[in-house]
Amino acid sequence: MSADCAIIRMTRVARSAELRRICAQLDLAVTQGDMARVGALEHAVRNAVMAMVGDGAPSGPEAAEELSALEAALGALHGAVGHLQEVQRREMRKSGARKLYLAQAGRRAQP
Repeated sequence: MSADCAIIRMTRVARSAELRRICAQLDLAVTQGDMARVGALEHAVRNAVMAMVGDGAPSGPEAAEELSALEAALGALHGAVGHLQEVQRREMRKSGARKLYLAQAGRRAQP
């Protein structure tokens, strides 16, 4: 194996580790409700995933780890979206937005 292959392999392993680190930070930011950080970390996750995929399909001895890191990224993003949707639902219930919308919609329906 050439030295270049070893460097590429180390880089792929490092990218997988970095992606996992960013995903852990995203989970923490979501849990803490730090929306500014969630936005920045979501962007960082997408960039890390694109960098990994841009190098080509996972291959070689590190393929399983790369795929696992990509799956972790999808899970972290899915979890963040779910949490944000729940926060939005709670805020809507708190503000009565749904009741207001239904009341206004009912007025429009009357002739």
